Amino acid sequence: MRQTKTLAIAAMVALLVAGCGKDPSTEASATPETQGRTVPTLASLAKDGPAFLYFAKKDCGSNSRAIPLVQSVYKPYEGKVKMLAVVNTSEEAYPAWSKRYGTTLELLPDEALELVREMGFRESQHLVVVEKGGQAREIPGGFSREALVALNNALAAEAGVPPAQLDLSDAPDGAAFG
Repeated sequence: MRQTKTLAIAAMVALLVAGCGKDPSTEASATPETQGRTVPTLASLAKDGPAFLYFAKKDCGSNSRAIPLVQSVYKPYEGKVKMLAVVNTSEEAYPAWSKRYGTTLELLPDEALELVREMGFRESQHLVVVEKGGQAREIPGGFSREALVALNNALAAEAGVPPAQLDLSDAPDGAAFG
């Protein structure tokens, strides 16, 4: 079931601190700044059209399986559609992290896990579409085959092209989170 939430990006990344599972620090109150700067609102991320967010915890054990799958879905639309990786890491550490997992997604740093906290995520590997105006809805299923097909269709629709033909045979059949 898809849930629609209007949120401030300043609260979305609380999930990403220690591994993939529940993190007691996600109960802390959110602050409006990350990395010493104001975090953009969801509406500002999607001011020119939808933005797609991929939530991954920097040390999640499922990253080596999930990130290549998400990247393979994003690759045909790279440069045509806005997609960001929301990760609990700094901008300085992100290049090494992205190289390790082979992703070209732009970073939306969330070291304080504010965005994760706002979204209510308790584990890693979530896909979210932020519609123009700032309404966010999760693509259910984590990095499951069904979620990746839905992401592919949404990215194609936004890019104005037919969905890419992808090999998602390595994707989990059911909901899959970190």
